Amino acid sequence: MSRNSKLVAVLTVLVTLAACSRSARFYRDKGDKFAASGKYYDAALNYRKAIQKDARDGEAFFGLGSANLHLRKSSEAYQALVRAVELLPARDDIKVKLADFALSAFVGDSRRPAKLYEQVVNLADQLLKKDARSYDGLRLKADLAITELRFDAAKDFFRRANEVKPMQPQVIVGWTRLLFQGKENAEGERLAFQLIDREKTNKSIYDVLYAHYMVTGSQGEAEKILKLKATNNATDAASVLELAAYYANNSKADEMKAVLQRILDNSKAFPQGYVYVGDFYSSKQRWDEAIASYEQGAKAHPKEKIVYQKRIAYVWLSQGKGEEAAEILDKILKQQPGDDAAQGAKASLLLASGNQEKVEQSVSQFQALVDKTPNDAVWHFNLGRALAAKGDLAGARGQFQEAIQKRADFVTPRLALARLSQSTGDVAGTLRYANEALKINPYNPDARLLRAMGTMNTDAAAASAQLTDLDKAYPRNQEVQLQLAVADLRQKKFKEADDRLQKLLREYPGNVSVLRAMVQMYRAQNQPDRVLPFLEEQLKKSQDSDSVRLLLAQSAESLKKYDVALEQYQRLATKNPKSEPVQVALGQVYQLMGDVPKAIGNYQKALDLAPKDPQVALYLGDALAIADRKTEALAAYRHALEQQPDNPMVLNNLAFMIAESGGSLDEALKLAQKAIGKAPKQPNIADTLGWIYLKKNLNDSAVQVFRGLTHEYQENPTFHYHLGLALIQKGDRTTAKAEFNTALSQKPSAKIRGDIQVALAKIG
Repeated sequence: MSRNSKLVAVLTVLVTLAACSRSARFYRDKGDKFAASGKYYDAALNYRKAIQKDARDGEAFFGLGSANLHLRKSSEAYQALVRAVELLPARDDIKVKLADFALSAFVGDSRRPAKLYEQVVNLADQLLKKDARSYDGLRLKADLAITELRFDAAKDFFRRANEVKPMQPQVIVGWTRLLFQGKENAEGERLAFQLIDREKTNKSIYDVLYAHYMVTGSQGEAEKILKLKATNNATDAASVLELAAYYANNSKADEMKAVLQRILDNSKAFPQGYVYVGDFYSSKQRWDEAIASYEQGAKAHPKEKIVYQKRIAYVWLSQGKGEEAAEILDKILKQQPGDDAAQGAKASLLLASGNQEKVEQSVSQFQALVDKTPNDAVWHFNLGRALAAKGDLAGARGQFQEAIQKRADFVTPRLALARLSQSTGDVAGTLRYANEALKINPYNPDARLLRAMGTMNTDAAAASAQLTDLDKAYPRNQEVQLQLAVADLRQKKFKEADDRLQKLLREYPGNVSVLRAMVQMYRAQNQPDRVLPFLEEQLKKSQDSDSVRLLLAQSAESLKKYDVALEQYQRLATKNPKSEPVQVALGQVYQLMGDVPKAIGNYQKALDLAPKDPQVALYLGDALAIADRKTEALAAYRHALEQQPDNPMVLNNLAFMIAESGGSLDEALKLAQKAIGKAPKQPNIADTLGWIYLKKNLNDSAVQVFRGLTHEYQENPTFHYHLGLALIQKGDRTTAKAEFNTALSQKPSAKIRGDIQVALAKIG
């Protein structure tokens, strides 16, 4: 062994021996030093080492319990404090610590654990037995009396505790709250202001007074107490921002800005002033002001630019506009590649592309962010956006609702839900979420617009009035002008509607929303012959815009001008050969024209372009079913189900096809029952369920289902026909014949008519 190696070995032995010789006191003192500097994790570690050295070191247990309280490890803190009291029964300070913790845990647990209650009672009694004038014993008794609803006794205990130690916040805050609860307002205010005079920076007493004034409707006094709190706590950002929030909530913008300016003007007390102000605006969802504050902060503090850039990106994401963060995205990622906000902005850029594959990637990336920080409302909101773009509206709705649960004052997911409801014709949902957003921010223009759009469906005149108010605030807003025109249409004010729309067309040539409204106007005036010439003219003016051509194709399809629709869709397909929606549209037109083989070809192309789109697979399956290509139809439906296992229409169509193709009726029944659970009011799904019951010879169940359908949908010949079949199978030919005749009188399809006639011939 070399000389150096021997030296290292000797030193190692010495270090080991020194570590072994260290006492419990050594580790406890080390823990005390860490605790004094706020390093509670390190403190707890050393207290545990002390306990390993001496399992009866009560001081170490006390230190460990106190450190765990700071670390919010409630169970560990409780156990350590209980052991500390056992080992150091003469230490009243430890008993008080344990009693305060146990009382807090008891009050915070809705189950009101008897063990905790009894422990507080026992500890308070011990303190008072030792000293009848124990301040802590008396105040603990007061708090216990409140939990027992013995308010007079609680006041007496508070009074006696205050005599021992006058004007202690622990007593005065609870006593004042109790006085206000008993309507002893003058005495409560006297005590509260006495404490403020003595301890101007005790924020709890201001909070009690503010709550009291708000409950009693004393808005002026509430404002005064917040101003006093902010003045007496001038270097406490939370107190100043609370006053600003009061002004914001009461529409006092000038006062709010003046308070926020205090923070910006005092950079010594608030070195992160622009962060505080930006975060304040962000919490109020005043996005423009938030971004302006962050941008000013970045200029004032260039070394901390990344901090402000991240917040700006987060604001864009909170609005669902992550693509707006593109300019700062690369800078953030270069410095902090794993930053969540930057990753979110990157996912938003993928989403904004509109490319189905990139949308799928954005879903995965936002899902990863949700998994990483499941309580972050912004990631749930953005995952909802991505799912909506993917076509998973149910999933999107769930994520928007989750975002609201995580953050009750979040406006943008409510706006997203309102738009989603509007797009699906859910008037009640549109109004509900728009009104919820307006409760949070009464001046939000998007919420006001969506409320008007929801109102339009039931009261066009009221919607028009709402839009007129919005127009005064935003006189050149395109969407407001467009909705005013729609309101005119609903009220049959065709000239006014035409004037507005013509003006919009001059200002925004080729705007599809305006063109669509013009189409609605022509059809509302019973002038469908004007629609296609008008759109063909607009197509020329727009230099063959794809969006205008698509509107022309869709309008021709709705007017049953299938040859025109086919030509326009084919042109779109030539220009955009990888467009899944265009291939689907071509398939639908061919199907309407009766050319099912060509429809199948286009649906297959669409599925090749978007293999994970369950709706395309459903279209393909339906077309294959019409063509009686049952095996292929089954494969298409099963593929759709793999992509979206809870889609009720996919479940239904697959169940029906299994039953029709001689497959397992048990599997078909399970699928149909799951479908009816997902969409209980969908008659075609109920019909499938009844049909499978019929196939399984469960005749009573089949008759029950079909009777319900014929009662609810009396004019549907298919349901009457199916009821007739079930009645025959049950042996009731007379009633079956009546159902068949009812079905024939309702002009059924040629196939159903033929099937009914065959059935009638069999029963004579």
